[in-house]
Amino acid sequence: MKGWLEPQPADAWRWMRIGLAASLLVEWVPRYAHLTDVYSSAGIVLSGGAVRLADSVMFSPTTTLAIWCGLVASAFLLLVGRFTRVAIVVLLVTTWALNLSEGMNFKAYDRLGGWMLIALFASPGGGTYRESGSPAARYFLILVFCGIYGSTGFSKLLVEPDWFTGEPLAYDFVGLDFGGTPLGIWMSDKIWITRPLCWLTLLFECGFPIFIWSRRTNPWILLLGAIFHVGILFTLDVSVFSPVAMSAYPVLLHRDVWPRVRDWILDAIPKRKPRAAAA
Repeated sequence: MKGWLEPQPADAWRWMRIGLAASLLVEWVPRYAHLTDVYSSAGIVLSGGAVRLADSVMFSPTTTLAIWCGLVASAFLLLVGRFTRVAIVVLLVTTWALNLSEGMNFKAYDRLGGWMLIALFASPGGGTYRESGSPAARYFLILVFCGIYGSTGFSKLLVEPDWFTGEPLAYDFVGLDFGGTPLGIWMSDKIWITRPLCWLTLLFECGFPIFIWSRRTNPWILLLGAIFHVGILFTLDVSVFSPVAMSAYPVLLHRDVWPRVRDWILDAIPKRKPRAAAA
């Protein structure tokens, strides 16, 4: 039990903070082009779905723009590490206000980003300082990812037997909703590729809630997860889902493994040579 309660290194949260903030900016800044049509009363016909904020609150185009400006400004503050906990609160309020008004097009990475912001708020130093702190926020984040990966994986395993044949990915790669990337289209009719990928998807999603807890298997299931998300990034059109999810991986890694992975990444980054002193 003692090992489970040992402090969590805070610099892993700093990496997550930067990755998550950058992903949010990449996703939300371009949405300005269709901001009022999608999120305000100007496009109210599009607001539908299980949760319809527009049934109770309807944002005017001016209010929608003000919310978006607050969202972008707080994401930038989170990226640079200033007023992080205030920025997180503003991000939670603004992103969920716009997402709930969006209705029928509420995206998975928006929901995941919200849970990650809650974990980041409770993290040591708010994801800013290089210190250690309670591992409670990390366990909360692990449970969130166990729920996401586990629910989708076991749903495929129990009620979608076609995942053993490779057909679902073959159709997804060319589907109107998420398909259409050049690599995905090329892979779509190659069953010798799509079938093993479906098996690996089932192995990762169903195995994550089991293998993430063990020091021995933790880095391997996350390595498989990184391969899974990089594959999604290049074969499916799901925007920033993969960057958002992978930004949490430094925190999800076991505390003894993360420092070595961090040092390996830093050593792999080319460094500028110092200029020679003038004669």
